[in-house]
Amino acid sequence: NGNYIYMMLDNKGIIVNGESYDMGYPMTMIDDVAYVPLTAIEMSITPNVTWNSEQYRIDIN
Repeated sequence: NGNYIYMMLDNKGIIVNGESYDMGYPMTMIDDVAYVPLTAIEMSITPNVTWNSEQYRIDIN
């Protein structure tokens, strides 16, 4: 939808459409796979990220 996301390895910061935010945890790489905090998904893609504690599941709507 025209959004852009900029993150740096081992850095807690994220830039979404020119706005800077603190994710709380850094992006990391394990075996060439990028892992980002759910905060990054929530801020950049959708505000509808919830934790289902009964099923130990993350729901992204």
